[in-house]
Amino acid sequence: MIQVSQAIALAEQHVAKHRFSDRRRLGRRLLARRLELSESQLLTRFNQAVDEQTVAGLISDLQRFNIGEPLGYIEGTVEFLDWEFKIDGRALCPRQETEFLAATIPKRITNEPKHIIDLGCGSGVLGLSLAARYPQARVWLVDLSGDALDLSRENADLLGLSSRVNCLQSDWWQAVPDDLEFDLIVSNPPYVASNDEVEAGVTNFEPAVALLGGADGADPFRAILRQLNARLTQQGTAFFELGHHHHNTLVNELVQTPATWFDDPWGVRRFLSIRKEVPCLF
Repeated sequence: MIQVSQAIALAEQHVAKHRFSDRRRLGRRLLARRLELSESQLLTRFNQAVDEQTVAGLISDLQRFNIGEPLGYIEGTVEFLDWEFKIDGRALCPRQETEFLAATIPKRITNEPKHIIDLGCGSGVLGLSLAARYPQARVWLVDLSGDALDLSRENADLLGLSSRVNCLQSDWWQAVPDDLEFDLIVSNPPYVASNDEVEAGVTNFEPAVALLGGADGADPFRAILRQLNARLTQQGTAFFELGHHHHNTLVNELVQTPATWFDDPWGVRRFLSIRKEVPCLF
C-alpha cells in the first residue's frame, strides 16, 4: 500500500502524452475522483494510504487518457456553467465553446423565453442549462439518437428538471409537432466537414453521428434553417454553434436572413444568432 503523495508521483509517470500543462495536476484530479475527495481535500492528505484497487483504477484512467479518450468520459461527469452533468460515449463531450454560448445567450435576448428547444441536444447540457436559467420555461430536447436522449433524460432527472423537459427523438424538425413555436431555439449541430482534420481521440471515442455534417459541415444547419422562421415566435431568436469556417462558407446563403455572427473566447467567428423574419406588408 502506498501514500497519496506516492500515488500522484506514480500517476505522473504514466502520462505518456499530456494535453494539460501540469502532469501532476491531472494525477491529483483523477486520484481525488477515485477517493471521492475534492482536490483541496486531497492536498491535506498526502500521507493517507491508498489501497491497491484504487491505484489500479487510477492507472487504468491514465491509460485511457493516453490513448485519447476524453477526460469527461473517464470521470463520468463534466462541469458546465453552474451544474454538473453526467457524460459518456452516448454523446459528445461538451466543449468550452458550447459553455460560452450557453453563458452568452441570456445576455443577447431581452425577453425571458417560455418555450425553448435544443435541436441535436446530445447530453442535454445546452438546453438543460437554459431550463435551469429560466425556471418558467418549457424545454424540448431533440436528438436523432435514442442513446443520447436517454442520457439527456438522466441529466434532466439529476438537475430536477424533468417536469419541464420533453425529450423527443426526431431527425431535426421531423417529429416536432407542427403547431409548436419557440421563443428560443438553440443548436450545436454536427459541423465537421469531410475534409476537416479531427483528433484521433475524437473520432475513436465520440459518436460520429454527432460530429459529421456533410461535405462542408453545414448540412445539419441547413436542415434546421428550412423551418426555422416558421418555428420562431414573433420575438424569437435562434442561436447556433458552427465550425470555424462557416462564417465564410454560409455568407451568401444568409444574405437575406436577419443573422448576426459573434466570436468564441478565442476570437473565432463561430456563433450565429438569427431573429424571426418579419414579412414586409408594403
